[in-house]
Amino acid sequence: MIKSIQISPTFAKGLAIGATLFIFGIDWLTPTLINISIFYSCVIVMLAWTNSLRWLWGWTLLTIILTFADLSMGNGPGLGYTWVESTNRYITAFMLIVTAGFAHFSILLGRKLVTQERLLAEIAERKRAEESLRKAQDDLARISRITTMGELAASIAHEVNQPLSGIVINGNAALRWLANVEGSSEGLNEARQATERIIRDGKRAGDVILRLRNAFKSTPSEKSKVNVNEIVREVVLLVRPEADKLKVTLRADLDEQVPPALGDPVQLQQVILNLILNGAEAMSTITEHSRELVIRTKSQGNETVWVEVQDAGVGLNPDQLDKIFEAFHTSKPGGMGMGLSISRSIVENHGGRLGAKANPGPGATFHFSIPQFH
Repeated sequence: MIKSIQISPTFAKGLAIGATLFIFGIDWLTPTLINISIFYSCVIVMLAWTNSLRWLWGWTLLTIILTFADLSMGNGPGLGYTWVESTNRYITAFMLIVTAGFAHFSILLGRKLVTQERLLAEIAERKRAEESLRKAQDDLARISRITTMGELAASIAHEVNQPLSGIVINGNAALRWLANVEGSSEGLNEARQATERIIRDGKRAGDVILRLRNAFKSTPSEKSKVNVNEIVREVVLLVRPEADKLKVTLRADLDEQVPPALGDPVQLQQVILNLILNGAEAMSTITEHSRELVIRTKSQGNETVWVEVQDAGVGLNPDQLDKIFEAFHTSKPGGMGMGLSISRSIVENHGGRLGAKANPGPGATFHFSIPQFH
């Protein structure tokens, strides 16, 4: 590969001065019949690297003067000063002017090319800036829509929380009335159990609404001692109808020796629910093998509790591993790209980490860790 020679303007000027002195000395010592000053053309070419028209034409005039000065001051063997020698010097002067003209053209061309290169670089940079601005505007528009939805959700949460509180209050009242009823028939026991389930579900829904409202008030979540296995069982029970609809088999591989963890049970439910639904949807188009989703729990030493959600779906593109947790990044046609981003924020707020990896076989595994309760 041929590379262009790069010479700094300062070095080119120094080289021109040195070459001029050398040529003048040789021309002064040799007979005038030998026209050494013709090599001044090399000096003119060197001056093209200075990128200075003033230096080019000023030094060209100087070399023409030196050309004729050598003719009259030479210390040759006395061959005389003939018209042939004078003509050679005039031809040399003309050649120096022509060479300077070509150098002048090359300097102007070089400046034009540099200007065009800078212009192209500025255009490319402007296009990148416009693309970044367009993406920022799109993200801002989506954030604005989500903010509007959030305000609406906060309003709904406020309204829904009141009837939920009424459900719990009425359920407790019903339990008190049932307790006063004499007898212990099977029907009464079933009524008590149904009422207890109503109260339990009402309280759970109330907790969800409360945390939703706190999220919009920037209220920090309350972390407590939680049983991760129980959280997984509750989520599996909740999501099983959706899994059956997608023909996905859920399997919980839970380590019963897992110690309690420190966290917000409702937020952890949201994380596990999101990972399970993502895995189930990733297998919705799979036909060549069974659609099985496995949820595992285990402990890591005395520090953290580990949760894995392994699917057998379409898998992950290695190039996308760093982007799947970014806000608004989604591979679903109707997705918003917020689920994994919010899940990572929740896990990191618990002092843990959420990650993903491609399986050796089909599918992918999402995993997160949270601190143990001490």
